[in-house]
Amino acid sequence: MDRIPIVFDNEAGADIDDLFALALALRQPRLGLLGMTTVGGGSVKQARLVAKMLRPAGRADMPVRAGDGR
Repeated sequence: MDRIPIVFDNEAGADIDDLFALALALRQPRLGLLGMTTVGGGSVKQARLVAKMLRPAGRADMPVRAGDGR
């Protein structure tokens, strides 16, 4: 089965839905997560939150980048 490469763009921290979607994506064997981006207000704080969530999932090596904070 081929993996689908994706970059996960989210606004984690504003609501639980993006973090829940990330948790589901991490457990989906068909998805090949290449990296994460965060957007919206507080994107740097969101990127830190996402990075913390990736560590226990064994994906601390995944790039996480904060986008525009507007």
